[in-house]
Amino acid sequence: MDVATIIDQHLPADPRAEFSHGKVLSLLIAARLYRPTALINIAEWAEESGADLLWQIPIEKINDDRFGRSLDAFFTQRHSILGHLALHVAREFGVR
Repeated sequence: MDVATIIDQHLPADPRAEFSHGKVLSLLIAARLYRPTALINIAEWAEESGADLLWQIPIEKINDDRFGRSLDAFFTQRHSILGHLALHVAREFGVR
């Protein structure tokens, strides 16, 4: 199970959005881990690194407004998402 799938289990899909919150936030997580930068610069990073191809999100769709909407949605369910991620990691690596 990947991070995007876990996030999407907790956040309802936005029928207006082309990409799920999980997909957008997992791209944001990758960007933050690889090279912390402002939200507005993530599209440039994605293009340089090829992350736009891996996540299958066109560069023109990667913008700070989209990250902001997904972060707003995440905030409402942050405790359940983080708890689910912690349990998943504990099970995956045999941590009690």
